[in-house]
Amino acid sequence: MQIEMIEIREHLAQHAPFDTLPEEVLDELATQVEVAYFRKDSTILEAGSELTELHYVRSGAVDLFRRNGELHNRLTEGDIFGQSSLLRGGKVRLAAKAYEDSLIYFIPGELFFRLCEEHESFADFVEAEGQPRLKAVLAHESEANELRRVKLRRLISRRPVWVAPDTTVRDAAQIMTEEEVSGLLVVQPGPVAERESELPATAPERMLGILTDRDLRTRVLAADLPASTTVRDIMTP
Repeated sequence: MQIEMIEIREHLAQHAPFDTLPEEVLDELATQVEVAYFRKDSTILEAGSELTELHYVRSGAVDLFRRNGELHNRLTEGDIFGQSSLLRGGKVRLAAKAYEDSLIYFIPGELFFRLCEEHESFADFVEAEGQPRLKAVLAHESEANELRRVKLRRLISRRPVWVAPDTTVRDAAQIMTEEEVSGLLVVQPGPVAERESELPATAPERMLGILTDRDLRTRVLAADLPASTTVRDIMTP
């Protein structure tokens, strides 16, 4: 595989929904990707035009606009766009313009649909992403510290750490120390679905509250409660 294709493959493999695809599929994908460069403020997609490819932001940033010119979202490295239009018949619904100099990967529509048919995780992601989103909020476009909409999945690097409500504060403190976290989710445990068999014997069913380091200090130590006190008694609902 050529160096350019290897670079494309490795970059795709780091971002959803491509990060769940098998190695051989990523290899094939890299050979079919085309690359284009767009200068700041240049048009990438026009509303109503024909769309035959999925777009992937390799670098830079891209703004999506509604037909009335209202900003819908701002995409950055690793984001995809055009999937909702492809799923709805191939007509561009949201115009796209380069917010800054951007490098875009183009993935053939035929391959996009095959990935949706053959890989459930890929299909789940693009279908969810295709639903209407809240528009990006930019409070002051001219200010250096502009407000951008950040996708939650970019901020999550691990599974949440949680305990059942009948856990003692001693055990909760030990878990927080071992997991190196300053807070725990308190949840009602429930059975694990078959597709989540990699999880422990029980999994969260309903969130009840949260427990933090401060709670242990102010509600346990300061109140001189025993270590056998349950999390339910001191958590914040």
